[in-house]
Amino acid sequence: MPVRKNHGENSRTSVIRKEKMDEVGFAVSILQQEAHALTLMARGLTTTFCEIVDCLYNIKGRIAVTGMGKSGHVARKVAATGAISGAVGTYSSIDPYVEKYVCEKLGLTPDPLSTQVLARDRHAQVMAALAVCASTLESIAMQVRLMQQSDVIEAEEPFTKGQKGSSAMPHKRNPITAERVCGLARVVKANAQVAFDNVALWFERDISHSGAERVVLADSFTALDYMFAKMQWMLDGLQTYPAKMEHNLWRTKGLIFSSKVLLALVDAGISREDAYVRCQERYLPGGRGDQGLPCRPQPASAGVLRGRP
Repeated sequence: MPVRKNHGENSRTSVIRKEKMDEVGFAVSILQQEAHALTLMARGLTTTFCEIVDCLYNIKGRIAVTGMGKSGHVARKVAATGAISGAVGTYSSIDPYVEKYVCEKLGLTPDPLSTQVLARDRHAQVMAALAVCASTLESIAMQVRLMQQSDVIEAEEPFTKGQKGSSAMPHKRNPITAERVCGLARVVKANAQVAFDNVALWFERDISHSGAERVVLADSFTALDYMFAKMQWMLDGLQTYPAKMEHNLWRTKGLIFSSKVLLALVDAGISREDAYVRCQERYLPGGRGDQGLPCRPQPASAGVLRGRP
């Protein structure tokens, strides 16, 4: 007996296949761009490249790494450092060969200037990088919190079914995830300060850094991992309201176009100074007026005025 084809399923399958092909095409284009960039880079290599590689490989001191991207590979070499040099770093009870042999087996470079421990500036560099990452996540979360204010409500983090907002004000949807990210960012940034304070130790070593490191290193990595996961969840499900964005723009009564008017007056032959004064007097009578420009009517949709469509 012939089997009927389900046209609905075929249509959905076609859409899914097309979406996957679009993703593959995007990935291919990225790889092609990378390949082209590598080709151009290869054409520009000279013997200077070999000199730089030899310098990095044979260096005995420390390297200050700046920049983004490929500098991470150089930073990995800087961070891969070890020391087995005795109680105060003088090899009084151990042969330097042991340090060299063990570090080679572990893929590390012996630190030529260690005391009882490695200098803590490396740890501070790591903690600073974590703090910068946390600050970036905090900046994104802060914008979501600002846009989710009841009188703005241009966007908001996901709000699951059955979830409650403010316990006292049912109309509110508190951005609890964004607030959590901002709060944890403060912890990670504060932990970086602990790492900076751990750099300065007494002579060969005091133990003031040890207990602090056991807390801040683990906490910062754990907190940042959690923040990344929450930020991804929040951005994947971010709700945006374009109609409310437009509504908020027109609430200014055209004041946002003052720069356009200023430039138009300048083009008409008025000096920029005079044009600026005229615009300021027109838009800000008494220093903080609301006269504004004639503008199109504001959207009258009840849903838009309430905030959420």
